[in-house]
Amino acid sequence: MHFRRVFAVAIVPLALVVLPQAEQLTHSQAPQLSSADVAKALGIPAAPAGVDHVAWSLAAGQAAAQGPLASVAGPGIPINMNSSSPFSAAVMTSVGKGVSLLGDWDGREDFNADHAGRVADLLTPDVIVTRTAISEHTMGNGFTENIFYYGDSAGNLYVAASTNLTQTPPAPNILTLNLPTLMNAFGTLQSDSQIVITGIAVSPVSDLTSFANVNGSFAGFSGKIGEIVYVTYWDTGGGFRLLGNGQLTRSGLLAFPVADTASPAAAPPGIVSNTGFPVTVGGSFGVFFSSFSNLAGVAVDDDGSAYVQQVDLLQFTGANIVKIAAVGTNQDRSLATSGFITTTNLTPANGQYGTSSGPAAQVNRATNYSGTSSTWGNVVALGAGSGNVLYAALSRSFVPTDDAATQATEGLFVNPASLGPTPSMVISFADCLGGLDPCTGGGGNGVLPIADGIADVAAPGLPYAPGLNNFRVFVLGDGPDLRLPTGTPSPVLGTLDSTQKMSFQVDYTIFAGLAVDEENSVYVVSGGTPAGVGRNPSPNLGEMLVFPDVSPADRRADYIDLRGDVLPVPPTANNTGDGQSDRFDHIYWQAPIDQITIAPAGIAGLSRGFLMYLNRTRTADHTPTLPNGATQANAATSGPINFEDLDPGHQVAGGDDQTFPFTGDDSDGGGTPTLSGALLGGFEFNFQNGAGGTSVW
Repeated sequence: MHFRRVFAVAIVPLALVVLPQAEQLTHSQAPQLSSADVAKALGIPAAPAGVDHVAWSLAAGQAAAQGPLASVAGPGIPINMNSSSPFSAAVMTSVGKGVSLLGDWDGREDFNADHAGRVADLLTPDVIVTRTAISEHTMGNGFTENIFYYGDSAGNLYVAASTNLTQTPPAPNILTLNLPTLMNAFGTLQSDSQIVITGIAVSPVSDLTSFANVNGSFAGFSGKIGEIVYVTYWDTGGGFRLLGNGQLTRSGLLAFPVADTASPAAAPPGIVSNTGFPVTVGGSFGVFFSSFSNLAGVAVDDDGSAYVQQVDLLQFTGANIVKIAAVGTNQDRSLATSGFITTTNLTPANGQYGTSSGPAAQVNRATNYSGTSSTWGNVVALGAGSGNVLYAALSRSFVPTDDAATQATEGLFVNPASLGPTPSMVISFADCLGGLDPCTGGGGNGVLPIADGIADVAAPGLPYAPGLNNFRVFVLGDGPDLRLPTGTPSPVLGTLDSTQKMSFQVDYTIFAGLAVDEENSVYVVSGGTPAGVGRNPSPNLGEMLVFPDVSPADRRADYIDLRGDVLPVPPTANNTGDGQSDRFDHIYWQAPIDQITIAPAGIAGLSRGFLMYLNRTRTADHTPTLPNGATQANAATSGPINFEDLDPGHQVAGGDDQTFPFTGDDSDGGGTPTLSGALLGGFEFNFQNGAGGTSVW
């Protein structure tokens, strides 16, 4: 085992993991699996036998950076995305060996992807794309190129710059960051086992001076507003030790600063991108390290806080979700500090894992957000929604008495006895109570309730029971139906008329994904595992479902009726309902058939794009009446603001009326002021401002 230097560490004392009796797994209940067995069951392709894992990982990343020699199968729908369109209306995932964008842009608003774009292909043998993320740095947001992120099963993080989404094969400019060997602010992650990227999340607006405040090598980020790319990894072997404290770790959270300026020469650890690369990427800061595994990855909320999973995949004692929040006075929306938190237990006293800090104004606090329960062992994906609501996708819980075919579709954790077996499902957490604000009462003693870093119970007055009543079911899939009869109070599981249950399957593998868009629509991967992989949970399934939540916005999926019991076939439409809301109404996209296995291609990772953030300095601005990176002030900017300017690709605003089947509703010169031209006019109605005038919407 390799040992590498790690400099500053905030140590949490070792504590014995003791769970409530109902949540303990006996050896007869828990699956008996080695580390290698677990990784295989999770669909992670192993490194070839006998190779040096570090050399193999490095070679895999270098091969991918050279670009594909041939094209792999695309997403199976028209490749027609304009690279200047706003990706806040798109999602990104991996399809087989490629990375693609998907969007419902034909103007019909039928929750079915009909436009696609190709981002990158990954043809490295025995390596798969595991996670994806979209940058705020896009052409639609006022930059000269689009930036995308994706990670693989060999421990490589890729930063792809592109201006063309229709080229086959795609040919982006790729920067490869090999996690096992990359020089970071704290050293390297070199391990003698395989490292897998399990999560990528972007915090779209942060003060990158926070990195320079800690380490002089990052001085080039001083005074710049950019984004932070948070990455989680999992060492699938025995883990490795941090030299600073000797602690054995298996997973961690890293923070990479990304500035919107072209990169100077690489100077690790401060700058790891190459000269002329469209954005400047710094080496990572360690934020959080754990002796437990991580499968579900990371999510980042509106405040810039990060959520990561810890799961015991050795003894199967339980799991939790940890929230790391910046609580210092710097208010930089950054988790960069000179120290970092290491954990060795799942049950910290009072839910507090402690803090990391340095300099004094930059402080992080880690809390046991979800509480500890075997319920959370079956979480495979996380996503953050508006209002700092956290969503999670869970596989069907493990039941020792189920037949082998059913167990292949289940997770590896038995639920608490008082909860019982649960189906595949999407749930949500919220934290609005537990703390008091520091202002209203004077002297730092407030009276208004605020979040405390620990998810609230589902209804006031319930006794706190993690994994039992501190979450709210969003939608239920395949498996037992736990809903209560209509009219019965059920704040957690819901009732037959308040909570939908339909056919979908969240696989307990790396082939999972969850994303939440600006309108609180939740996208989830169903049956993403390719045929013959892992325990073969879903050989004939592979799709992405979408669940809106606007009528009402209550953290329960809306009932929609868009089509009968027929599959969508974009770009044509069959939008005639049948009086019921079921899987067919919620299918956003289906994976194409793999020509080798003659089964749906694998789907791994899911992310959505961002709106434009005015704090960042746009280098190819097309919204001249909006602030551009300058300090904002009241009444400092005047319009008019033409909303069509926010869609220079002219495909999202009102829908695409220039591509078959020409169903977009572009005003084509209507509105006030008049925007002449076939591609202009954008949204299909006018918006009246407070002064009595109108602007094209």
